[in-house]
Amino acid sequence: MVEIVFDSAAYGTVYAWKTCELHEDVKTIRMVNLEFMLSYGYLSEGIESDYRIKLPLKMIMAGTGEKLAEEEFRSFGEEKLENWKKLKIYLKHGDPVRIWYSTNSDELCGLLHVCTLLKRYDNEVTLVKCPEIVGYGSHFQFVHGWGQLHPDQITEYSYDSRRACKEEIRLYAEQWKELVKENAPLRAVISGCAASVPEDFYDFLIRKEFPFKRLKEARLIGKIMGMSGFGVYGFWYKQRIQKMIQEGEIIIVKDADRDMNRYLKSRSKSENQ
Repeated sequence: MVEIVFDSAAYGTVYAWKTCELHEDVKTIRMVNLEFMLSYGYLSEGIESDYRIKLPLKMIMAGTGEKLAEEEFRSFGEEKLENWKKLKIYLKHGDPVRIWYSTNSDELCGLLHVCTLLKRYDNEVTLVKCPEIVGYGSHFQFVHGWGQLHPDQITEYSYDSRRACKEEIRLYAEQWKELVKENAPLRAVISGCAASVPEDFYDFLIRKEFPFKRLKEARLIGKIMGMSGFGVYGFWYKQRIQKMIQEGEIIIVKDADRDMNRYLKSRSKSENQ
C-alpha cells in the first residue's frame, strides 16, 4: 500500500502510525508527500513549471527578511516534484494507494490534482477523510488535517475510509481541470468543494480583529489562525497584512527586521479623514 499525503505534518503522523502502532518495517513503508500548496497561486503553468517549483518556498519565506539564492528556491520545489515522479513508478507497478485528505483547502486540492494522474491507471484507490472534530479524553477540538492527530489516534479516526471507483476519480480530475481553467490566485473550500476565489477572500478574518491600537504581527496572525479553523497558512495572512499596510488599512507603529516582530495598529476612522 502506497500512502499519499499532502503536507509534512500528515506525513509524520501517518509514518509514525505505521511504524509505532502497526509495527511495520520501515524498509517496506512506501509514502509520498505531494506538498505542492495547490490552493495558493496560479495553476495554468502546471506543477513542473518554474513558477510552481519556486512558489512554495517563496510563500513560506515571505516577510522573513531572509534572502535565499535562486537555486535554493528551485531545490526545495524540485524535491517535492521527485515524490510525484516516485508515485508514477508505484502506479506503473500496480500498487494500491491510500489517500489521506481533509476539507483543508490544500489537501482537497491535492486530492483533485492527484486524480488527474490516478485516472490513467487501474490501481486500487482508498480515500481516508480526516474527521473535523477529534476527542482527546473528555476534550474535543476542531482539526483541519491528519497532521494534527497523534499517531495512536489514526486507527480510531480512520474509519471513514472507502474505495474510490474510476468514475469518482474521473469526476475529481474534471474538477481540477476546471480550477486550472479558472486559474485564480487562491482556492478555498466552500460547502465541501474546492472553489476559485479572489486573493482577498480571507481578509475579513484580519478585519475581524479591528480595531486594535497596538499588536505584534505574530500575535495578530496567531489570533486569526487560532480562531478561524480554516487551515490557512500563516504566510498567506502575512502577505494580506502587508497589502493592507500598503493600502493604509493597517499602520506600522514600530518596525522590526523581521515582519513578524513589528507592531501594528488598524487605522481609525478619524485617521482616514
